[in-house]
Amino acid sequence: MNSIWSDYKEELIEKEYLEAEEIFIAVFSEAYKHTTQNAKLFTDLYNWYTCGIEDGMYQFFEFEYRTVDSLSDLGKVIQKYLGVIAYGCFQKCVTELMPLVYSDSPDSAAIDEISESMNVYFKENEKALLHGIKNYLLEEGDKIAEEIGW
Repeated sequence: MNSIWSDYKEELIEKEYLEAEEIFIAVFSEAYKHTTQNAKLFTDLYNWYTCGIEDGMYQFFEFEYRTVDSLSDLGKVIQKYLGVIAYGCFQKCVTELMPLVYSDSPDSAAIDEISESMNVYFKENEKALLHGIKNYLLEEGDKIAEEIGW
């Protein structure tokens, strides 16, 4: 294990999930440059979280091409690490929001309504979501680090 990831991992273990965002961002920033499976999966997970908490969930689908496989993999991670309710929110993104975003004539009001309801969920559950992301990174971080050269 490279010293970059070793240092981050040690720090991540010691920090509360609310204090760990700088580590999430550092890993995200490097993982984003890679297309390997684990790096991409962490990128998608953290991107999904940040779109839900800050940017508006519709942006998760606007700027990245998502495949059925990548969405399926992400759904499994969300269900395992972020919980059943977060997974339900993710399912709503895929089944209701994504078709609206990719529609030939997007319904902006419907997109905004869904995004705003998800934003409320994310803000109310921020601690639990960050805790899940921390657990995911602690369990899968060695694989991610290997793929990104850390």
